[in-house]
Amino acid sequence: MTSADVFDPLYPVAFTMHRTPGSYAALVGAGMSIDSGLPSGWQVEQELIREVAEQRRVDLGESDPHLWWQEVFGGKATYQTLLSKLAPNRVERQRLLRPYFEGGWESEREPVGPSSAHRSLADLVRLGAVRIVITLNFDRMIERALTDAGINPLVVSSAAQVKGLAPLHSIPALVVHLHGDYLEPETMRNTERELASYPAPMKKLVGQVLSEYGLVVVGWSANYDPALRDLVDRSPRSPFTGCWIDPRPLEAPAEGLRQRRDLGLIQSGAGEALDMLRSSVAALTDRAPRHTLSTAALIGSAKRELIEQETPIRLHDRLRREFARVWSLPEMNPTQFDTPSEQQGLEALVARLISESVTASALSAVCAYWGSDEAQNWWFPEIERLAAPRRGSGSTFLLKVPNLPALILTYATGVAAVAAGKYGVVYRILTEPRVQSPYSGGYETVVGFHDWQQWPGAAAAAMDALSGPLADDLAIGRQAYSEAWETLELLRLVQLAFQRGMHKPIAALANWVKAEIQEAQGFVDAAAVPQAREAYRRAIHGSWGMVGECPHVRVRTGIERGSHPPVIASALLDGLWAQRDSHVLALAGFCDGRWEAVYASLDAVAYRVGQLGHERAFGGMGGGARDYFWLDTLDVPSI
Repeated sequence: MTSADVFDPLYPVAFTMHRTPGSYAALVGAGMSIDSGLPSGWQVEQELIREVAEQRRVDLGESDPHLWWQEVFGGKATYQTLLSKLAPNRVERQRLLRPYFEGGWESEREPVGPSSAHRSLADLVRLGAVRIVITLNFDRMIERALTDAGINPLVVSSAAQVKGLAPLHSIPALVVHLHGDYLEPETMRNTERELASYPAPMKKLVGQVLSEYGLVVVGWSANYDPALRDLVDRSPRSPFTGCWIDPRPLEAPAEGLRQRRDLGLIQSGAGEALDMLRSSVAALTDRAPRHTLSTAALIGSAKRELIEQETPIRLHDRLRREFARVWSLPEMNPTQFDTPSEQQGLEALVARLISESVTASALSAVCAYWGSDEAQNWWFPEIERLAAPRRGSGSTFLLKVPNLPALILTYATGVAAVAAGKYGVVYRILTEPRVQSPYSGGYETVVGFHDWQQWPGAAAAAMDALSGPLADDLAIGRQAYSEAWETLELLRLVQLAFQRGMHKPIAALANWVKAEIQEAQGFVDAAAVPQAREAYRRAIHGSWGMVGECPHVRVRTGIERGSHPPVIASALLDGLWAQRDSHVLALAGFCDGRWEAVYASLDAVAYRVGQLGHERAFGGMGGGARDYFWLDTLDVPSI
């Protein structure tokens, strides 16, 4: 049999994955994790028997541990019987097995980590080809591989977690630990009795996956899982072509299931087969022409579907395809980060990523503007996925370039939400998506970790690229679009300033407000109010360090000498002063929902931006003073 013959059943799966993104699930067994440095079930059995022998002061040497067990105890040693005898309850079994999942079972072995098979599977998820992974393994190698690929999966390992799941089609990446997670001993299923059945919610979930999604089976023997075998047999067959990957001929239980499910057999190692599948899907994606509909037509179709259909599935699938296309771009998957590049080449790289990100971001903006909470879940997790830092050494610019689409998506949806008056959505966009910093190890907000200054000129270019789809096609209008962008920029800085510490200005503002109230009630003299107001201004002027960026906002000559404040700040400040606790920003949760905190933080941001505007206007960058310009580019606004 030739290599081509071996992989023949794989090609129809690749074509179907490409044509119907998100329609596949993977079922992975112990064979998937052996190349990660984790022991096989047979190796665990041998190690456990040797431990029992050592306790009985017997040195097995080169003897067969299984043969010794059978001679001493009069029965065959299996994984399930060993665990049930040596560790009667789940907590004891978890403590017994934990070293095997964390690399502590053989000191000479390399540290455990995701194998090439795990990484290829993670790439299939990233490409949008696979949406669900059902694993029978207790380890977390799949989650680690997904995280390394920039994906934050939803993980469930218990019936209680299954009950709270959103509809499967709305979850971009789902990992189901059918037999439990080794860090959660109450979920682990090891013994014959535990593996004989599953809780009803888990059975329902797995049955739905088997009947609705194409199936790729990897490294599962089917010998020790009667409940799962029964589920596979009883569930209706999916309409999508599937396959079963195993390097050895399948034994009777697995071969029977494979034939009854009509799954093609790929007799190959998991790493080689999944890499071939990944390469095939990626190649088809690369050669596929862009959607024949223009972005304008796609937005028009998306608006109609959101308004007219209770569950616009076509829009959901179109959005998934667009994100999969962005992920497949060569710019998103660099192989090295230290290639010297001229400035012109770097600018072209940024321009290409902006251009390629517009359609997915614009469709997400339609969901943010018109969509329900369910529609927000279709794009919201992508911010974190796209923003996950790349690991490597070399040029910082090249390391961060693949994260640029995260900011484009953030601003497209944030601007749409501002224009729609959905400030609760805006607050979520600015505060919920988080990434783990490779420097501190802590988690930071996406808009705190990434900012436009990483890619000079990108903010203006992105705003211009999105102006047609959002201002015209979404019908926000050019003036409203500009104001919504600037509002989002200021709110981002407001929340960051508040998080970095605005205690003194907030306290000074509270004293000022208190003085006004007491003056009105006759408790203090008239001088108390100006004194409190002046103390507040000094606190604001002393907080300039809270804002260290040059945002993409319009500034103009201010009333105060030496200041070019942001154009839209005064209206926001006036509204906060008048409406206070009932202002939309306080109600949305900004700055812990306290109007004084929002007001003081915004005032500090406006003051710092005004200083930056004055410095840039007179700093020789524009040939003299500027009265009205975009702060970061010094361009004069057209509106």
